[in-house]
Amino acid sequence: MNSFSRRPVRAAAIALALAAPLGLSACGGSDISQEKLTSELQEQAGLTEEQATCVSDDLFANLDQGDINDIYSADSEDEISPEANEALNSAVTMCATAAAEGEAETDGAGG
Repeated sequence: MNSFSRRPVRAAAIALALAAPLGLSACGGSDISQEKLTSELQEQAGLTEEQATCVSDDLFANLDQGDINDIYSADSEDEISPEANEALNSAVTMCATAAAEGEAETDGAGG
């Protein structure tokens, strides 16, 4: 049952990477902070604090501020660069998968 329960998490991670973080804010003009991005990923995309922090850390380590601003304010995938989209997909998938694997290890340890 554990492997079955992890599959929806992975599918959800891919779906989140493709859609959820886009359009977090209709307002533009200033640089999005890492703290604000983390908070918005939790509130708007439904990520846990651990997942949102992981995604935010990864994006800020691998993208420039302009790409992060574009991800934050985009209404569609077409409004961000292919590189930023790839980084976003990678970060969300990596962070959601790591969290799911951590939960599986915790579930197995109680045993």
